[in-house]
Amino acid sequence: MIDNQFSGAENAGRPLLLEGGLDWVEMSLNPKNMEFLNGKHSTARDIALAFGVPPMLLGIPGDATYSNYAEAKLALWTDTVLPLLGVVQDGFNRWLSPLYGDGVVLWYDEETIPALEPLRKQKADRVNAATTMTINEKRRAMGQDDLPSHIGDAILLDGRGILLGLDGSIVALGVNANADPAQDPLADGYTGPPPAPAADAAKHRALLEKHGYTPEKAERLTKLVYGA
Repeated sequence: MIDNQFSGAENAGRPLLLEGGLDWVEMSLNPKNMEFLNGKHSTARDIALAFGVPPMLLGIPGDATYSNYAEAKLALWTDTVLPLLGVVQDGFNRWLSPLYGDGVVLWYDEETIPALEPLRKQKADRVNAATTMTINEKRRAMGQDDLPSHIGDAILLDGRGILLGLDGSIVALGVNANADPAQDPLADGYTGPPPAPAADAAKHRALLEKHGYTPEKAERLTKLVYGA
């Protein structure tokens, strides 16, 4: 009866009178309710922005994906939570810390904040990629203690382990695993650079003379470069 009398184009607009305990349940949002819901979401975003909270963290449908949710969570800590925490702790350090002696400072431990793990990973990658830092310097940068007996006062340069003294001098030198000992200037079996073809040396000497070098100076520079 409902299908015949109230559905279809011919019955459009005909009112449905419910009786006998029947009740109408709306299964979707009408335009009025949709407008109210959109206004509610817009208000929530405005409030979140006022407090420095990225709107993607509010759980509004369609606003967050897995990628931008992680970025928003990191931005919440770095741009809002930690600056506010710094202000609060600065107040404690001005009036509370001096009561317990000089040099006492209150601060938070960034290593215990899971949301900052991407920043810690980026820092670790930068530190490990540094070729001018000793092992102990890299450990200190990551908040770790030095290795015992100064064995961490070493740098790795092109596969070579160089142990430095406290004054910066080279105490021990490891073998370069990436080079032939005969071509390693710091190895005992170093034989010098391979001899260059005579034609290349003569061409280089002629080029120097062409640009105004005297034959004696061109010869001396060619020997420095080609050994011949």
